[in-house]
Amino acid sequence: MVPNRKQIKCETCGSDATLEVVPDGFDDAPETFVITRTCNGRCNKTYWPMSAKEMHERTGLPLSGWS
Repeated sequence: MVPNRKQIKCETCGSDATLEVVPDGFDDAPETFVITRTCNGRCNKTYWPMSAKEMHERTGLPLSGWS
């Protein structure tokens, strides 16, 4: 299983935040993902559905190894 969480700075307010990548489905190499940013500051939780290619470009996480 790929580690799917990392600590980042919120792009909106600069507070500490957690970025979590969740694959859609149980495939080893899913076609779509949802990225969730949970900010420890004043921002709301944000969700971004995206393709595997977009997820890889944004986070650098691998395209396979998710099951």
